[in-house]
Amino acid sequence: MLTREWLSAFVPIGVLRSPTEWAPVGAGVLLHEPPVMWLITANHVVQNAKGHEIAPLVSVKGGGVAVVRIGEIQTKYNYQWHADVANDVAATLMPSSPDWTIKAIGENACIRKSELVPSMACFTVGCPYGVMGFDPERATPLVLDGIISGLDPRTGHIFTSTPTFPGNSGGPIIVRRDPFSPGGGLHVGSPVLLLAGIILRVVEVPSPPDPSSPVSLPPLRLGEGVSIETALDLVRSPSARGDRERVLPK
Repeated sequence: MLTREWLSAFVPIGVLRSPTEWAPVGAGVLLHEPPVMWLITANHVVQNAKGHEIAPLVSVKGGGVAVVRIGEIQTKYNYQWHADVANDVAATLMPSSPDWTIKAIGENACIRKSELVPSMACFTVGCPYGVMGFDPERATPLVLDGIISGLDPRTGHIFTSTPTFPGNSGGPIIVRRDPFSPGGGLHVGSPVLLLAGIILRVVEVPSPPDPSSPVSLPPLRLGEGVSIETALDLVRSPSARGDRERVLPK
């Protein structure tokens, strides 16, 4: 089960097509690197904005949502989006407000890809087809579950059986690690839910052609993501560090 704290680290990402029209384009997750907070998403989500201002939604205390005009804030404080184009990940500093009910995930709640094992239960948190949950008063996501299906040792990419749709891109992949050791002992105090990666896309594995079969088999569809280690490396890059130092109080 995901706690409200985990769900509060998710944000729907949209664009402002006009001062009054917000349109969803993807999802993001908030990462805490004290004392700053980063918004992490897929780079293609940022690129798909096509000149429109990117604006995540956050829930507000007492109900309702607020549109965060990232582009306007970036201009004011002189910082930008940073991208790892090869791995399709992007990050920018995220502002905060005491009126927002958001959380951010620390590195201690992240898991390295070397610790992931196929068959681990996992969740994705996003906005499939742009649907923002069922509560119009909160920026709530839809949560889908599955397992870690496999890992690509060449790219480090993560594959999951969790259903993945347009609008999930940039959202978190959260895994549940068994709190018991192989010997039956309990790892007391060890986190069970961990941020494993960022969902990128759905991939389709076609069935091999079989001329002897009268019917074709349906393709296998898997969600593909990148390890959270890639995002951590991105926010530690020289350009991202420069933005971080620029906005911190002197």
